[in-house]
Parts: sequence; C-alpha cells; structure tokens
Amino acid sequence: MERPVTEEIAAIAFAKAWNRLDYSLLESIFSDEIIYESQMVLKPLIGKKDVCEYLKRKMETINQLGDSTRVYAELGKVMGLICVIVAQGTKDNLEATVLFKVRENRLLRIDICIVPHPSEAIRFGVYPT
Repeated sequence: MERPVTEEIAAIAFAKAWNRLDYSLLESIFSDEIIYESQMVLKPLIGKKDVCEYLKRKMETINQLGDSTRVYAELGKVMGLICVIVAQGTKDNLEATVLFKVRENRLLRIDICIVPHPSEAIRFGVYPT
C-alpha cells in the first residue's frame, strides 16, 4: 500500500530533492494541478509538467555552479506548520521558508515565502538526504 502524502511527507521529499538536487524525488507526489508560487515572483507555475521542468532547470544550474550556490534544505516549523527552511551557500544564509498543501493524497501547493521569514521558524537541524 502506498504511504499517504501529508504536509510532513511533502516537506521531507522537498528537502531531500533540494539536498540531492534531484527534482524527480518529488514528481510522484505532485498533483497534476500543482501550484508552485513564490512571494518574489508575480506569476505562479501551474501544472506538473511546468513545475517539474522549472525545478529540473533550476537544480541543474545550481549543480553546475558549485559549492558557492549549494542549497541547504532543513526541516522546521513556522506558525505551527511543518516547513522547509532554505539556505544557500551556507546553512545560516537563510533565503526562504517553504510551506506545503496536500489534497487527495497529492502535493497541491508549494509556497516559497520570505514572509514569514525563515529566521522566524523553529529549525530542527535535520537536512534529509
């Protein structure tokens, strides 16, 4: 039996994907209608194909640029919600808080936030690989 997708499972999968730079770890839990939205970008990405293509390109670019752009994806909690705290370059160069919404056993939304700021999150010190 397939393990149910929850916000916690989504957060762990997201963190693993970024820590490994392997977007394919997320593909199986995405809803076909997934929304990837960032507070720093005006238009969200909608749909599994577009989100996967975006993540693939972004992760490939980061991988090519090397250690100075390395991403650290740490589990945490903010406003009572499980989240991923994203840092880049070093573990303390906090860039974003990532929140998740699951519907019908699939990841429906990924929200990349600067509010709440990642410094407001409780950091667990866990970087899933």
